[in-house]
Formats: sequence, C-alpha cells, structure tokens
Amino acid sequence: MLNEINIMHSHRSGFSVSPRTVGAKRRQVEILNNVTYQAQAQHFS
Repeated sequence: MLNEINIMHSHRSGFSVSPRTVGAKRRQVEILNNVTYQAQAQHFS
C-alpha cells in the first residue's frame, strides 16, 4: 500500500522532471518502438 502511494507520487511529480529524464524516457520509447518494429518485420518475413 505504501509502495503504491510512492509510485503514484513519483508518477505525478514525473511531469516536472528534468529534461534529461524526459530525453531518457523518449529514448526508451524509441528503443521500444524499434524492437516492436523488428519483431513485426521478423514475423511477417
């Protein structure tokens, strides 16, 4: 329960994080999209 509150709090304050963290999140999303694309390409070939 206490852990859930901590996670919620960090998510809420995560919108005013430093640009470095935002850049890291964007890079994570790009990597995730790339992996998904490669997996789909393998699946269809």
